[in-house]
Amino acid sequence: MSRIMTPLRRSLLVKLVVMAGVVLLLQACGGGGKKAPPAPPPPVTTSPGYFDNVSTNGGAQVYQSDNMAPLAITDLQAMVHGSQFTLVSAANNLAYYATFTSISGNAYTANIAIYHNNIPFGNTTVSGTLVAGTGGSLTGTFGTSGTGFGRGTFALDYSLANTPVAAVSRIVRDSGTAPTNWRNAFSSASGSTFQIFSTGGLQNVSATGVGNFSGCNISGSVTAVSST
Repeated sequence: MSRIMTPLRRSLLVKLVVMAGVVLLLQACGGGGKKAPPAPPPPVTTSPGYFDNVSTNGGAQVYQSDNMAPLAITDLQAMVHGSQFTLVSAANNLAYYATFTSISGNAYTANIAIYHNNIPFGNTTVSGTLVAGTGGSLTGTFGTSGTGFGRGTFALDYSLANTPVAAVSRIVRDSGTAPTNWRNAFSSASGSTFQIFSTGGLQNVSATGVGNFSGCNISGSVTAVSST
């Protein structure tokens, strides 16, 4: 005996099919559950400051980009503040940007991104010690995943330049004419230059010449690090 599909039955059947499809989709993609909680913010150091290698003649012992030839970096400098620190070598066109992952007493670990000639070179980890104040130092050993510029160690001293209180007035360059403008340390003399105004504003005078920001105009602001 055949049954006639009434409009009501047809509507219920369509709804059941749709509901079954939704259940299958949820099962397939793991939907319906709670979202994972956001990652906790990185730890913040209580030992900020500027570090260099003037007194110990330190620096870094790493490797060339080929990961074979040793490279001694003697002009390495570091700025530590908040949850991050930056290492820079103008002579080797190198910059390291680290974010702390743990801080326990004077010991720390961090994730670090490496740039060479303004171009990403790679990422690795670093662990070491950080002590601010007279006699303090910043040391680090790159993780086993690092290669080339990210393979080796570094050691820097808490700089005597920390003694004067930080102020934007110490870095103002706003005449608009070279050579008083600041210049990108990783570009040629004809590369990007920028001004810093007494208000803390930053504006490039000429567009960047190399790397990821080639041809870009850059603007921003500068704020003095408190008490350092």
